[in-house]
Amino acid sequence: MSDGGLQWAEISALFNELAEKNSSERNLHLEKIQATNPQLADELRSLLKTHDSADGFFEEKVPRLFASLAPDPVRELRTGERVLHFEIIKLLGEGSVAKVFLAKDLELERLVALKVSLNQSHEARALANFQLDGIVQVYSEHVVDHKDARLRLICLQFIAGPTLAELIQKIAGPEGNFIQLLESCSPGEVPFEPAALKWRELLQNSTMEEAIVLLGIRLAEVLSQTHARGVLHLDIKPANILLDPYGRPFLSDFNVSTSSANLTALGGTPKYMPPEQARLFEEGANLSQNQVDVRTDVYALGILINEMLAASYSQNSNLKTILERATKSDRAARTSSAKEFALELSSWLRTHLTEKEMTPLWGMVRWLQSFPVRAIISLSVISQLFASFINISYNRLQIVSALSPEQNEIFVRSVLVYNLITYPLLVLLSAYAIRAFYQKPLQSERARRTAVRVPLILILAISFGWLPGAWIFPRVIDSYAGPVSTEIYWQFGASIWLGWLISLTTSLTLALFVLARVIYPKFWTGESELAARELRHCERLNRSMTLISALLPMSAVLIMVLFAPSDYSTAEYRSFKILLLVTIGLGLVNLVLVQRIAQKTDRVFGTLKRPRVFN
Repeated sequence: MSDGGLQWAEISALFNELAEKNSSERNLHLEKIQATNPQLADELRSLLKTHDSADGFFEEKVPRLFASLAPDPVRELRTGERVLHFEIIKLLGEGSVAKVFLAKDLELERLVALKVSLNQSHEARALANFQLDGIVQVYSEHVVDHKDARLRLICLQFIAGPTLAELIQKIAGPEGNFIQLLESCSPGEVPFEPAALKWRELLQNSTMEEAIVLLGIRLAEVLSQTHARGVLHLDIKPANILLDPYGRPFLSDFNVSTSSANLTALGGTPKYMPPEQARLFEEGANLSQNQVDVRTDVYALGILINEMLAASYSQNSNLKTILERATKSDRAARTSSAKEFALELSSWLRTHLTEKEMTPLWGMVRWLQSFPVRAIISLSVISQLFASFINISYNRLQIVSALSPEQNEIFVRSVLVYNLITYPLLVLLSAYAIRAFYQKPLQSERARRTAVRVPLILILAISFGWLPGAWIFPRVIDSYAGPVSTEIYWQFGASIWLGWLISLTTSLTLALFVLARVIYPKFWTGESELAARELRHCERLNRSMTLISALLPMSAVLIMVLFAPSDYSTAEYRSFKILLLVTIGLGLVNLVLVQRIAQKTDRVFGTLKRPRVFN
């Protein structure tokens, strides 16, 4: 079935919604869908037609097949009744093939969960050799004749907490606290377990969205371990996930579980089934074909996490992208394994938590997040204009006034030609150096490696744009308009030096901030060690900017003193003093600006390098 741009779960949700409407409401809704997505409308009509003929897939077919596969349900055992050495306390829950009771193991004097069924469940065999943190442990299995019925008893670890299904019903937006919800579902004293305190504290200090992702990571890691042992669960849903009083999730109910290489039984829950699992219920389906694999469990877990996030009104676009990939209808396009899914969720969470601690983006510069590369270019251009203002002011007073009209004309022409050749060339070379940002599809690792090279590219571009002029301009004047004095050469050198210092420190400091705060986290995997290694040279550059910017006012004073002529007129002397004060003042402003931005950037680097542990 083609999903017409929607995920299988969304089609299922639309189908269930339409199935409950009367014919007029259904037709009205279908007409609206037809206007935007005709293919989806046709598929929904086909499903509804099948449903109305009493052979509906979700409402009729799957439950009927389940019923045909399962024997009569286990009749309820009474409180206080004994089966073998187990004393029944109360019913905890029931499914289509089994009931789960809270019982007391009279031999070992402990509470257990006793799963009682009539069918030949292979759950105990599937989990017999599993000793995994996050899977309900199987203690023993027994087959016994009890009151004219042959019962299979599986003695399981008792998790004294609610199922995830119970907790989801209480999530009501992003403001709630996961631990408070957990306590409202299972009030009572929390047993002391030092090993679980860190996990509870982590959930306690998390937003609802963060807590949901933490649970998703833990469950994906558990699934990864079961898959590594060749076992698929095939019935991931909230009711099959138990929470202990510390908030740790435990995966239960492996009744449907099977070897990843050989499917011999049917089962699952329609809402959480990917298409390849749902097709097994079609008439004539060949169970021996390997139609499900680890990606089937990934799909179900993705739907489950999405359900919880929807209840918390989470709209994070990056997280949504991860879940959309995990719940693709096309199995080949889906997240390839539970391990990969866990890594993607962990990377998102590390980046998200790092983002929370970073320097907030204020007011008008929030556009940095949307257009970071353009921002660096724009800020660099502004820095060049700032530096050019100082350069032009110095040139007009200190250099141009000492040139003849012919020399002055050659100087103006040389500046124009130099800029027309140099700056377009530098722009093209810089664009080529950062081409990884514009390639489709964008490769995160390549873009990240390019990002950390941006400061070096900027240093080279600024240096080649400014420094050659210190020799080229006086040389051209000397060659085409008569000789110039050695002092003019030095004056040009001083002018270019001041412009280069201002341009370099301002541009690089701003670029480093945008790099650390916006660009690098965008392509980052969230690994602190990776950030520490890749950003090492950027940190060094950032810390050196304050020292280099301090050279500007000192250089201005030194240059003015060395090149101040003794034969100024009163008006020229006044202009000289104004230029001196303006240059020193702007140099001090530049120093303060660079220092403050560099401090913010340094804090961002520190945040990126801070390790984060979720297990």
